[in-house]
Amino acid sequence: MGKPGAGARRGGTKHGRGKACAKPEWFGTQDWLLRGIAFVVLGLAVAVGYGMFVAHLFENDRFFSALATHERQMSFKSEQALYFSYFKDMNRAFKNNRSFIGGLLEGLKHLAEDSTTEFPEHINLLRRFNIYPEVGLSIAFQLFQGVAGTMGWTTKQCFQVSRQEPLPPITTCHGWGDETYFYVNSVFALQGLFAFSLFTLCWLVSGQSLLGGLFGIACGLFNLRSLTRAMWAPPLREHFGFPFLAVQLCVLTVVLRNRKPGMRLKVAMGVATFLFLVPWQFSPFALLTQAASLFATFLLGYVSKVQLCAIIYPQLMAVLASVALHFGNVFLLTSPYTSFLIASILTLELLSVFPTLQSRPWTSRMLLGTALVILTALLKLGGAWALGLSDDSHIFEILKSKFVANHFDFHARLYTCSPEFDFLPASEFWELSVILLLPIACAAGLIIIFKVLLDEVESFGTQQDDWTIGSRGHSDAVYFLLQTVCYLVMAALIMRLKGFFTLGLIVLASTFCNRRAMWRIVGGKPSCEDTGETMTQQESRARSVHLALIVVIFAVMLPTGIQRVNKELAVMGEFNDQPLDDLMEFVGTTPTDASFTSTMPVTSAIRCVGERNIVNHPHYEDAGIRQRTVDLYTVYTTWPDKDVWQRINKWNADFVVLDRRWCMARRSPGCAMDEILALQFRNQTSDRDTFCQRWIDGQSKSKYFVKVHSNHVFTVLKRKTT
Repeated sequence: MGKPGAGARRGGTKHGRGKACAKPEWFGTQDWLLRGIAFVVLGLAVAVGYGMFVAHLFENDRFFSALATHERQMSFKSEQALYFSYFKDMNRAFKNNRSFIGGLLEGLKHLAEDSTTEFPEHINLLRRFNIYPEVGLSIAFQLFQGVAGTMGWTTKQCFQVSRQEPLPPITTCHGWGDETYFYVNSVFALQGLFAFSLFTLCWLVSGQSLLGGLFGIACGLFNLRSLTRAMWAPPLREHFGFPFLAVQLCVLTVVLRNRKPGMRLKVAMGVATFLFLVPWQFSPFALLTQAASLFATFLLGYVSKVQLCAIIYPQLMAVLASVALHFGNVFLLTSPYTSFLIASILTLELLSVFPTLQSRPWTSRMLLGTALVILTALLKLGGAWALGLSDDSHIFEILKSKFVANHFDFHARLYTCSPEFDFLPASEFWELSVILLLPIACAAGLIIIFKVLLDEVESFGTQQDDWTIGSRGHSDAVYFLLQTVCYLVMAALIMRLKGFFTLGLIVLASTFCNRRAMWRIVGGKPSCEDTGETMTQQESRARSVHLALIVVIFAVMLPTGIQRVNKELAVMGEFNDQPLDDLMEFVGTTPTDASFTSTMPVTSAIRCVGERNIVNHPHYEDAGIRQRTVDLYTVYTTWPDKDVWQRINKWNADFVVLDRRWCMARRSPGCAMDEILALQFRNQTSDRDTFCQRWIDGQSKSKYFVKVHSNHVFTVLKRKTT
């Protein structure tokens, strides 16, 4: 008996007269040169258009081009201003040195021995913070200026802007030659990279369909507020990290589609993961969900051990490289993500020690899953205990407060009282449903679940030689379904993370555009495009129905999508914060070595705009700064002046800036500052005014403090040395 020929394949022409499957079409042509050109042209157009669109929304939001330099910096709120201040520090170091290398070394030394962020202590900012984006951008800025100077380019234009009374006119500049513009435009360029990567990712999961790529980009534009905040807060770490997550997901998809990933793919996986880890302190938690989803996909038999190792090992190398770059950052080294990667490697070794598990899928899944969870917990808890670390304890307290009623501490409450860290409201699901993104993603998810259940039923009770080879198809679709579920949990608990969930929905919705995968999953057999045979009339009808369905869905989405885009374009604002401007003028009159404490957003502005020492800041991933914040926030307690003075004096703060909005505000039950501090200090009494209320309402001096400046928002006290 000879080998089965073409006539023995399923989906041949025996069902009737067929037509060639390789029919030329714009979105499915087999002319790879034409498809490649179309992909590059469309991808670049999407990247440029998306980046310019986000930049335009940013300009509309605050009229950035007409602001003075210090006003632009003031418009960066909280940690945004803190991060931008380090970009300024690096640029200042370059200006103070004639040589490029000398300026770079001086800037890095200053960041590694900084005493202005947690005055008077010296800390290594490169180790504690994720500020390598600012280092990289400062280097790029110097190179750009050097090239522009050599070529004689005009890099910025300056003009005078009249302002409302009593503010005097100011001279402002815009263009890539202005350091503030260079910074924000670089962020918008990264958003272009994100758009190109999202287009590529949707192109991949939709079966290399340009229609699928464009469909994904359209979903992103129509749900822009759920996907990104770059048009409102460019310096946030997520806007440096998210583009590289999209790049990493593209590499991951290619790895899942290769039975034996080569060295280039492994290197690409490691580099992309490294670039995602470096700029964002939250990236290890996002990658933890990725590693868990991948391991679950492996246990289900869709990913082989070879493929899983080709992902895990490069990611572990990326973690170690990031730890080294951050001078041994223990926050990353002892993160659950690092523990999970090591535990995964150890768990996979059980398959080598006990080879009989490879032929017993149900037994081995239970054993490997249990071992993985236990090893991860032991490595995480053991590592933190051995090093005596609790830097990420506040994160677990935040999560605990989500599940345990009335469980709050000071640090968790500071987060959860902010809307960004509250639960995802039901209105978000409605917004995603109106535009059809959520229903389409759910439909694709149900089809994938049907595929998984069908595979499980077919394999139940059958003997398998080795289930770890990952012989089941559509591994990328199964992975993205599990990953999106993880993203849903993240977003539901913390609204700020809804961008992950929206990204997952977009990718799932794009898999719906993959007619080959949908035909195989629903029809239970390969299409002629997979077998190389001719297209039967049944397959041709299915293809036409699928294409028509996509067109109808897009037509239904389009009116609402255009309405949302026009609504974004119609937003016109102008930044104006006269009380903060007045405060910065006063800060400029103080000695250059003066130190300030206030709310975390205000201290960030003082360091960035006023260029003075600050005692506390918003980068909260350190146990020491959290304890310092507790002491300094006693200005919102009902304590007497003497007790507050002792805490302020402990941290050597010369000036205390009281913010009326924080002192008097009653945002929601349990979220007033005195109520939050009552969780930390049990000797709070509600029948007395708080320290800040006493001074804002009229007290001008005491034995311990003296009022030196005030406006209708801020009151500045000078600490006496008594």
